[in-house]
Amino acid sequence: TPQPAHTFEELQVIKKNSINTSAKASIDGGFVYNNNTYDSDLDARTNIIGTATAISNGLALPPGFTFRTKDNINVPMDSAEVINLGSALIVHVNNQYNRSWTLKAQVDAATTQSDLDDITW
Repeated sequence: TPQPAHTFEELQVIKKNSINTSAKASIDGGFVYNNNTYDSDLDARTNIIGTATAISNGLALPPGFTFRTKDNINVPMDSAEVINLGSALIVHVNNQYNRSWTLKAQVDAATTQSDLDDITW
């Protein structure tokens, strides 16, 4: 027996779920800071933001401190650079969320299947 077609509301939910998946992939896919691409998966975000927070709370970085880029290059950083790296990461994540929210608003405003098909990450 053929499956019944989805209602338009179900198609909107499916599209929003797809947007969520794309947003997560973009958040986790890396970000650029000072012409280098850094990892941005959950472990990397935790490490970068945790280190920047610790510095803000008085941590002195050890001599020769580095962060490793996505392509495994060690980049020496001082405290200010680590905080700037953290800021760039926050901007990256926020941009992905903002994009997803904009697209989901378009899904809410859509009235036809064609409208939904035109909404892409």
